[in-house]
Amino acid sequence: MAVPAIIYWGGQAANWGYRSYRGYRSARAVAITANALAHANQQADELSDEEERDKTCEKCEQESVCPPHNWVEVERKAPDETKSLLDSMVSDLQSKPSKAEVMRGWVFEKMALAENQKIKDVEASSVKYRCSKCGDEQEIDILFKDGQIGESKSRNFKGIKSTKDQLARIADIQRQLNQKNKTNLQPLAKLDNTRPNIEDSAEYVKDHGVDVERLTLLRENPI
Repeated sequence: MAVPAIIYWGGQAANWGYRSYRGYRSARAVAITANALAHANQQADELSDEEERDKTCEKCEQESVCPPHNWVEVERKAPDETKSLLDSMVSDLQSKPSKAEVMRGWVFEKMALAENQKIKDVEASSVKYRCSKCGDEQEIDILFKDGQIGESKSRNFKGIKSTKDQLARIADIQRQLNQKNKTNLQPLAKLDNTRPNIEDSAEYVKDHGVDVERLTLLRENPI
């Protein structure tokens, strides 16, 4: 009778050993699966970081080649529309003495637009361009039908010097329009002749590739 007991306990011991081995295999499989998932997530994060770096580098490369920009016209107004808008903005500021300089600039812009219309045909005004490579934007006061662009400024010499980057963008837009139209035009800036240091302002603008005409803001032009 002792033998069956030994067989029973032996079998029970073997059964426990088998179950213990199955548990070990299950735990090991779970650990392997967890490690695999962690590795996969790490690879996905590394790939995402690499893609983000590629995008950043691509943006840097695009920005590094500007200028020259690739300008695309995104908005324009008819001359009469711009004049009406300037009248409205001037009217809003007439009761605000602290904004007199801003208002003077708008009055001069309207007068310059009217004077330019006497010289040659104006195709559009308040024309906005955007570079398709870097996203830079620049608004041009006047686009003539022959492809020349025009700008107006009523500022002192310090104010004119602050437009250095704007003058560079204007010259670059004219370069692109010249290529498109097979012309050799310079952008034109009308400057307020009543401003101090007008000689210095005119010279500075010319040095940045923009032709200059002086226009006197007369007292009959409301400010």
